[in-house]
Amino acid sequence: MMRHLRFSFDSSIGDPEAEDDSKPVLRTILWILFFNIFTEWPGGKIKAPPSVTPAPEHDFVEERRMLIDAMRRFVTKLESDPDEKHVNPGLGPLSMTQWSHLHGIHNHHHYKQFQLEEHEEKVA
Repeated sequence: MMRHLRFSFDSSIGDPEAEDDSKPVLRTILWILFFNIFTEWPGGKIKAPPSVTPAPEHDFVEERRMLIDAMRRFVTKLESDPDEKHVNPGLGPLSMTQWSHLHGIHNHHHYKQFQLEEHEEKVA
């Protein structure tokens, strides 16, 4: 998971710049639906493609360190130029501000998945 999150943060600063595999109409629909309306994603129901879930390259401690470094580099870029754009493979070119929104929802999803963040239980 650390490697997956690091991949996302690295992509958001163009390290390396991803190929744009998005389709204009579809990416607009996906952005609206999954990053603005349905921001609570079901755990284990949607499987990300292998291209965005690379295998870890190091042990847990090193992957965590590298993730934190990627997060810091992202924040630095966001603060210096919020309109700078980098490609998300499925959503096309996103500004740093849009990437920040995406990271918030994406990280929240995984924090809940690993119980790093409290979430409300649905009571019938």
